[in-house]
Amino acid sequence: MLNKVQLIGRLSHDLEKQYINSNNEQIPKIDFQLAVTLKEITQFILCGGFRKQADNMKNI
Repeated sequence: MLNKVQLIGRLSHDLEKQYINSNNEQIPKIDFQLAVTLKEITQFILCGGFRKQADNMKNI
């Protein structure tokens, strides 16, 4: 079973793609924060993506 989450918010900073080493392979990784405001409270949600997701997100 695969869990699916949909979040709506604003990016709190620019996306930066990094690479991690795994078994002599460079895997793209991207980390970002979403700022989600409900009424007067803002929450910052840490998110990330790997491989194709990281490549696709950086190209947007």
